[in-house]
Amino acid sequence: MDKNIYHAESAIACYLQACSRQKDDCKVRKYIARILWLLVYDNEETLAKTLEKFYTCVDLVRWLEWIPQLLTGLGYKDGSRVFHVILQAIGKNHPQALYFPIRNVYISVRNEYQEILTRHKQQLESSGNRADVPEHPPELARLRPRMSWCTKLLNTLRDIHPTLLSALESIIDTLCYMKDPWYDEVLHKLYTAIAMCEEEAFEIDHRQDVLNVKISSHIYKYIHGIMNYLTNAVSGSGRGSSSRDLSKQPSIKDKFEADFDFSNNQGRKLHKVLKNLKNWVKMLDKSQSNSNKNYLEERCSFFSRFCAATADVYLIGGYLNPKSHYVKISRFLPKIETIRKHSISARRLFIRGSNGKVYPYLMVQTSSNVRRARSEERFLQLLRMLNSTLTQRKESCRRNLQWRVPKVVAVSPGSRLIEDDVTNISILEIYKWYCKNKSPEMDVDAPIAYYYEQLGHMQNDGSVLNRVALGNIYHHIQKNILPPTVLQDWAKKTYPDPVMYWTFRHQITRHTALDCLAQFSLYLNSLKPEFIYITKQNGSLSTIHYYLPVNKDTGEFQQEQPIPFRLTPNMMNLMGPIGVSGLMVYSMISAARCLTDPKLGVDAILHAILKDEIQSTIKEVSEKKISNMMGEIPSAVTSIISRLQTAASFDKAENKLPSLILLTTTPENLCRLDPAWYPWL
Repeated sequence: MDKNIYHAESAIACYLQACSRQKDDCKVRKYIARILWLLVYDNEETLAKTLEKFYTCVDLVRWLEWIPQLLTGLGYKDGSRVFHVILQAIGKNHPQALYFPIRNVYISVRNEYQEILTRHKQQLESSGNRADVPEHPPELARLRPRMSWCTKLLNTLRDIHPTLLSALESIIDTLCYMKDPWYDEVLHKLYTAIAMCEEEAFEIDHRQDVLNVKISSHIYKYIHGIMNYLTNAVSGSGRGSSSRDLSKQPSIKDKFEADFDFSNNQGRKLHKVLKNLKNWVKMLDKSQSNSNKNYLEERCSFFSRFCAATADVYLIGGYLNPKSHYVKISRFLPKIETIRKHSISARRLFIRGSNGKVYPYLMVQTSSNVRRARSEERFLQLLRMLNSTLTQRKESCRRNLQWRVPKVVAVSPGSRLIEDDVTNISILEIYKWYCKNKSPEMDVDAPIAYYYEQLGHMQNDGSVLNRVALGNIYHHIQKNILPPTVLQDWAKKTYPDPVMYWTFRHQITRHTALDCLAQFSLYLNSLKPEFIYITKQNGSLSTIHYYLPVNKDTGEFQQEQPIPFRLTPNMMNLMGPIGVSGLMVYSMISAARCLTDPKLGVDAILHAILKDEIQSTIKEVSEKKISNMMGEIPSAVTSIISRLQTAASFDKAENKLPSLILLTTTPENLCRLDPAWYPWL
């Protein structure tokens, strides 16, 4: 073991020396990723001391994209000091790049620390101070060092850059104040409850008993939590008491309790509850449609007074793509819009940069699943690094193959700021456009309602639920309710000029190819259409809701769908048969060939990202189990690279991608999918 540590120590020194003489960002990124992975095997801080000795060989700008991994290193049992030293050097030269993530980590660790103390205090009171209950919870030993390092870093930043940090703190406070607590919280909770109900309704046992299935205790408690929130808002003890339309809340609370009366069995039926939840979402959206604009003077006085002379604040998220020049914030434009995007209510604000351009941002809440939000941000970090890799090969570069990765910055554990594009439109919104223009106007939930209605008829008739029955339902919906030409009709109407229409189809085909390659190689679970956005300005495809599906018990990937990626009849029809078999397939092959090039070090990047992902999912398990799950990372990376090689390689003159596309687009497989996933769209 000592011999292996000696070799690892030499490797780290060599990598750092190589970084000092290397101008290629891709190679420097590969070396840093390998260093971060080698630190997993550190023993008595031997490797950490080597990194501390030579880290100055690497330009600080090269460390910026690895800040999340450096912050994770603050929680290591051995070697956390070197990460503090590197982060301190970054903070002195690039304070804004460090402040948002370090503040977010500090608040998260502090909240977890307080929760453990509160839980332990309750345990002591209930046990009567028995001797078998320790005086201090052992979990705190894991959190204290990380909280201490974060406190030191924040104090250092405040001492060196007091004016900038004061401005950043005021921006964060104003952004958090921008939300409308009552409306945002309730709508966010309703969407979460709908997702839980749809997931439960699709379980095989529940599909075979559609008429009688009732909500689970988990959903029951969650809906009661919404009732309690409304009660607190009305009584003035909740945050919603300061919200607008407060006078309407008592009647809203009474109506909510009447609609979700679980005192009888009829009121607890799953599909009735799901229908009521969707009606409430429509009602809240309708009540908000008349007041969707506010002005800064009314709600955000700091933003209205902010100018370039206040402080040198760069565009939020600019440091996510390290470069030599960053755009500064000149002023905040005097308009805030309330919109529904990413399946939640969001506030859109506009920032004018020092270059004269206007940058829209969304302020959204992620309080329901903070850990999932951090996982999504790690996946976006991975895509940004892979984008740089795709520029290194001629085949991918000349096709302009780049994932569109919006900038996402967590301004607090439960809130984040997302780079927006006002021309974005989700695939579900296109379907709503189709429903609205159809005569007579059709309900958006008609396909899902018909699906479960037919399952109910089958239950009454005593029929067996099999693939033939599901196939018949699928074909009827595609023929009579949701035809395969919805996206194509929208594109023709949006781009009447033939040249623009051809350019749009060409661009969206390339982006669909990259999206499908990411889903297949990284074991991603395909998203619902409301989370997939098309940019009307250039035809690019984007989303922020993918995450690496790592099993928290085993550390292995888990893919829950019977198809490798999302490629529905509507997408096929939009791209055309030649676009799918030609441009899409060869774009996937070109990107896969680039990512499997061993010189570009994609495997090293995957090791570093997956290490963070697994560590975030296994906080409450033993050290031995953590060690075993860390051992799963090399096999997971090997599995990803193997899938990329499958997409890149040829067996004689044949490639396996056409067979995967056939598997994905076969109605026999699409009919097995959840109707809430809209396999027709």
